[in-house]
Parts: sequence; C-alpha cells; structure tokens
Amino acid sequence: NSGDLSSAGDTSAGDAAAVGYTTAEGLILTGQGSTSDITIKNDADVTVMSIPTGTTNVGIGTTAPQKALNVVASSSSTTIGSSTAVIQVGNSSGAAFGVTAGIELFGSGAPSAGLGNRSAAIYGLYEAYNGSGNAGALVFATNPAGTTAVAERMRIASDGNIQIGSQASNTNSGRFFDLYNTGADAGTFAVMRFITQQVASASTTSADFVKYKSGGLIINNNDTHANA
Repeated sequence: NSGDLSSAGDTSAGDAAAVGYTTAEGLILTGQGSTSDITIKNDADVTVMSIPTGTTNVGIGTTAPQKALNVVASSSSTTIGSSTAVIQVGNSSGAAFGVTAGIELFGSGAPSAGLGNRSAAIYGLYEAYNGSGNAGALVFATNPAGTTAVAERMRIASDGNIQIGSQASNTNSGRFFDLYNTGADAGTFAVMRFITQQVASASTTSADFVKYKSGGLIINNNDTHANA
C-alpha cells in the first residue's frame, strides 16, 4: 500500500524529522527544531498544537506551554456562557438524569495506577431538561481514605442553591444554603465554628454559631480581645 509504515521501525533521538512505526507504539512522530520538536498546523498555516524543544509539554493554541498541557483560546466576549469556554468535557452515554461529565484529580501516582490514587473530582451533573435546555449542577467530590469511590462534598444546584456535606436539600426548594456535618455523633458534632487569631491557640473556639445535630442552637462569643 502507498505510504505503508508497517515495517518502518522506531525513530531515534537524533532524527531531525522522522515518521516511524512499531507494533507496540503504533505511529511515531519525532522532530527536532530550535523552538519546537513537533508542530501541527491547520490549512491556514496557523499553529494548532506545539511541543517545545526538549520538553514533554503540549500546547494547544500556544507555542509556549508551561505545564504538561496548556490550552489557550482567544475570545473578546465578557458574557459567561457565550464563547468564553476554553475546554469542553462531555458524556455521550445518554440523556438520563444524574449523568455526569467531569475531571478527576490524582494527587499521588498516575491514573493508570488505579482509582485508589484519585484524590478529588469535579463534575457537571445533568439535573433535568426544562424545555429549552439542560438544567445542570456543579459537584465537588473527594476520595475518602480506604476506598476508591469519591464522595460528594459540595453541590451548586442549577437554581444556585448550595449544599455542603449532604444532598438532603436536592429535592427541597426554598433554601439557598445547606451546611451539613456527616459526623456520626448526633449530640456533640457541631455544624459550624469560627476561630480567630485573637485566641491563644488554633484549637480554641473564639466564636460559636453552632447548630448541633441533636437540635441545639448556640450563639456564643468567648473571645477575650477588647474589641470582641
């Protein structure tokens, strides 16, 4: 076949520009330029992707990526949701409510090492279809110790309501902000504490606005500062 590279073999570090093929790596592109090793341009001769010389950084829309992946787009719009987005992430699995598309963050090890190395994730969640478009929520999740499954920690619903620690208000309207403590002790686990620098140690509560899980509500100030 014309252009068949099935037996081309690997490229080498000294190649100025080479195309190769191995059964393990597939198609191989190797370059060596003064500013970029690999450059991909469109039919208007505009650089679409670039790998700067001697790096493994990939730039899309930029020839000078500073991290493993830099994506840059140009937009003069100041309207959120217009043409200001740089990256789009989607899920084509279907239209079922609750389907998510997201980004997973691995703080230790590579994703190929398994989900046990996952630290956190951010998801866009499909809540409902309202007749003219999708209603969506933004979900923040972290990975608890001893499990490979992320747990939802905070959600900004499509109506702007915010839930922290619980999804309890997902089906309850009329509340803008829910703060929930997932601790097992119903009597002593506080929902909210305020700690200031005026107290002797960081472990000392200087001001309380506490709603205990057992039902008690406490508003207290034990800050010893003169302005308290």
